[in-house]
Amino acid sequence: MSTMNYFYFLIAILAGAIFALQPPLNASIARTLNNPLLAALVSFSVGTIVLLIINLIIGIKFPPVTKLQTLPWWVWLSGGTIGAFVVSTVIVIQPKIGAASWVACYVFGQLVMSVLIDNYGLLNSSIHPVDFARLLGVFFLAIGAILIACY
Repeated sequence: MSTMNYFYFLIAILAGAIFALQPPLNASIARTLNNPLLAALVSFSVGTIVLLIINLIIGIKFPPVTKLQTLPWWVWLSGGTIGAFVVSTVIVIQPKIGAASWVACYVFGQLVMSVLIDNYGLLNSSIHPVDFARLLGVFFLAIGAILIACY
């Protein structure tokens, strides 16, 4: 494995660690505003502004509208809808089950779906077939999620 791959893995782990901060932070916004959906809107708005600033700073050129129009309609709906669903559910559910249980269940769901995406090449992804090692990893993560969520 190349040095760059190790770097990518470390960044992915860092992203996961930072993600664990998001549920309690968003729940705090929801408590302050007394509304989980308004908190999700605040979270998305801040994220949108930050991404706009980053794109402007690094000089990303925005594509012409004609390029954007070539995307299938469902791509426009699915990405934002999935994000809204995840952020809204984390704001509502995480305070009830705890950060560790939320993240354990969330990561388990991500892993199962990502194994299916890899195995079948869904959404134009490259195919990475399921093998015994991957299934064993999913199994152990499931056991870990159950232990964290139930005990």
